[in-house]
Amino acid sequence: EGPADLILLQHMGALLEAAGKPGLGDAILVPVGGLDKLATFVALLGSNKLKLVVLHDRAGTPHQKLDDMVRQKLIERKRVLDFSMFLDPAPTEADIEDLLPADAYIAAFNATYAKELNGAVLTAADLGAQPRMIERINLWLKAKGITLLKDGGFNHYRVAQAVLPALTAATLNSDELARFERLFSKVGEVL
Repeated sequence: EGPADLILLQHMGALLEAAGKPGLGDAILVPVGGLDKLATFVALLGSNKLKLVVLHDRAGTPHQKLDDMVRQKLIERKRVLDFSMFLDPAPTEADIEDLLPADAYIAAFNATYAKELNGAVLTAADLGAQPRMIERINLWLKAKGITLLKDGGFNHYRVAQAVLPALTAATLNSDELARFERLFSKVGEVL
């Protein structure tokens, strides 16, 4: 979807490949900035006979434009993947950040925004029941009256950069690594 997803996928792919497991291989990642812009990219890249896989965040309901592209045969259904597919049990909503260890992501968020948070510290206990980590953090910010971006929310890319050092073979457990191994295996399978 965006540049935060790109650097997280590249990092986790390299980590798995270094361990002799499936990673990105020769795949080229193109962050398109969300599903609303996807049709243009699929039409453009698909016309060059490239094998495409769409990997997107999953919201509670299917995205109409994505369904339309499948119906119009711009992309095959089997090549449309979302992050919830790699979590067990599969939630109704998921972003790439939900595949990461929550404690590492929360620590990266706190470190990234330490100055702006003015002493407030996000903890796992502060997060609500919403399935997506990003949305839970956004709700916490709103409840605390903290504005990090003028339109609300926070810069996912800055936090993604900050979490990378915590994502190593030594710090991730086998379940956390397996999520990304399943993701990269599935991408390879549908290509």
